Amino acid sequence: MRKEVFLASLVSLAILATYYAYHQGSTDAFEEWKIRFGVSWPLEEEAYRRLIFEENLISIKKHNADLTQTYKMGINQFSVYTTEEFACRFLNPMPMAGLPNADNTIEDTNDVDWTT
Repeated sequence: MRKEVFLASLVSLAILATYYAYHQGSTDAFEEWKIRFGVSWPLEEEAYRRLIFEENLISIKKHNADLTQTYKMGINQFSVYTTEEFACRFLNPMPMAGLPNADNTIEDTNDVDWTT
């Protein structure tokens, strides 16, 4: 394991331990989320996902407390992803198999110059 990943994992676990110590006995939204969406990860990945979830939850609560906002945010199946991870996993366009020509035949997209 690379040194940076190991160090990041240790920091994450320390933050997670602090979180648990602070929130002992309270309802754990992350655990409820895991049950609702039926997911589990290895310990290091779970600590990382929990941190992202908690950061997203803080953003959600802050947004919803702002009375100038015209919509409400909530927890959903994407709440354990960073903005960058979400964009990479779900917003990147899929390559197209082909494009119809004027005569309705399919053109090989490998020969198309997409820069013009």
